Amino acid sequence: MGFFDLIKSLVGKPGWDYSERRGKMRVRCRIEASLLVNSGLIGVEIRDISIKGMQLMCLGKVKPGAQVELRGVKQYNQAQVHSLHCRVEWVKKETPGWLAGISFLDSAEDMSKSWLFWELKSSGVRMRGNDQKRQTFRVRCLIPARLNSRTQNLQARVTNLGPKGAMVATMGDMMKVGEVVTLRFGPLEELPKIAVRAQIASVHVEGAPTYGIKFMSYEAGDDDQLKKYLDFFFNNTKQR
Repeated sequence: MGFFDLIKSLVGKPGWDYSERRGKMRVRCRIEASLLVNSGLIGVEIRDISIKGMQLMCLGKVKPGAQVELRGVKQYNQAQVHSLHCRVEWVKKETPGWLAGISFLDSAEDMSKSWLFWELKSSGVRMRGNDQKRQTFRVRCLIPARLNSRTQNLQARVTNLGPKGAMVATMGDMMKVGEVVTLRFGPLEELPKIAVRAQIASVHVEGAPTYGIKFMSYEAGDDDQLKKYLDFFFNNTKQR
């Protein structure tokens, strides 16, 4: 069992299909640890853990953007990795110290060999059910694609992907929210061909149009074949 599989099982979703709210993929815990920062070693308590990172109560001050090392208090003979590399994403002053959100920087393979993996396996942690704005999980990716509308046939890139939609960057004339399009991508290595009829749900412009699209129906492929893409990019890309 890998680290992310362990997280899934701890929240009661060993067969997680990426359709759960992000907040439900957090596990509440109380794990003592130490954080190595520029000023030295400070005590922390891990409050919750997700597939992306953790929330810590720090007994010393930490700075957003700092790269730190997280070390366990308990020793596990099975562990091969004893210090996890992380980045501080945000900090909030809160008694008795500073509440901080940190993201993981290590690979999934290293996480599965770490002291934290064995700490979680031996602890009675439980699901934390926070609400989140995004309805489904997305994986980061960069997939060559075609985006076709009634009047345009465009080269595109899928930059993140979920079971119900995607973010797609392209050029061409600006499309409008509500416009119906067809997104095609694959086959890619061992991954299958996908063609899905979709609707423009949001429009963003940063140098080139980027569209949030909502899937409607498949022209090629199905949910199971799309999940192969989600599994592939989830397991091979750091999702930060």
